[in-house]
Amino acid sequence: VISADPSCVVKLTKSMQQALNLPAFNRWDDIASRLDRIYPDLEEIWCNFVSHNMEVDMEGGLGSGNVLSWTSFQALMGEINIPDFEQKLMWVILDEDERGVIT
Repeated sequence: VISADPSCVVKLTKSMQQALNLPAFNRWDDIASRLDRIYPDLEEIWCNFVSHNMEVDMEGGLGSGNVLSWTSFQALMGEINIPDFEQKLMWVILDEDERGVIT
């Protein structure tokens, strides 16, 4: 379902958050320190996001150098060992308009 319609990630996660009474994601400092350990600067992080987006583009997805797709975000967060559900909790905050991409 998610690969066919990445915009549903936010809807499904919000529904689970409400049903289970879960707090919003709040470990941004942990994410930053994990990224800092792997990537020397923000440019390197962005290049990694873009390279994931290019792969998605080649597969006919939403990725491009100007947007961050759910698939690309998930791939990068997987590289720093962020659990799947936490990735979704983060995406709820980032994808404010629930389109499945961040511009």
